[in-house]
Amino acid sequence: MGTLDKVAQRDPNNHARLAVFDPAIAAPVTSSPEAASLGHGLAFIGHAVNLAMAINDELVVAFHTPASDNIYRLCFEWDSAGSANVKLREGATWLTATGGTIPVISRNRSVIAQPSGMVSSFAQPAFLAEQVLQTNPNQVLPGTVIFTDHAFTGRNEAANGKAVVYELANDMGYTITLTADIGSNAGQIITTWVEAPRS
Repeated sequence: MGTLDKVAQRDPNNHARLAVFDPAIAAPVTSSPEAASLGHGLAFIGHAVNLAMAINDELVVAFHTPASDNIYRLCFEWDSAGSANVKLREGATWLTATGGTIPVISRNRSVIAQPSGMVSSFAQPAFLAEQVLQTNPNQVLPGTVIFTDHAFTGRNEAANGKAVVYELANDMGYTITLTADIGSNAGQIITTWVEAPRS
């Protein structure tokens, strides 16, 4: 038995021998935190797409985290047919109950009735009745850019955007904005997140 195993055996709270210990779910993980969280019924997904984007058209996904002390870990991917850029902004605000909506789906199909805390606590009566995210709301004040990326015409990748993971602040507005840099374009944003009590 190695030294680290002996230390962990004496102290069950010592996780030094574990390759990955995820505090969001208070457990060791041998797969991604997103996959591990599926067993807790805390994983959700939403998909926004625009198949006809002119130059400078935007596809926006907007959401607001609750004031609770839970952990909200966002993982999003994006793709575009031509040159485009994407930005994740924190501290964003927008006109409530405007724009479109996309459904939120539980990724744990054994507990599909469990609602997302990030969506259900969104302070808009028009959006409390169903699990949705807002798209392209009106009067967006963007806040601070905390991530940006670009895709260029001819870039030979199956998906332009790699997966981006952030642990979100509580009681905060966020937008993910995909902007077409050229016309005759198309784009999509795939938004997934996990929710868990902070241990």
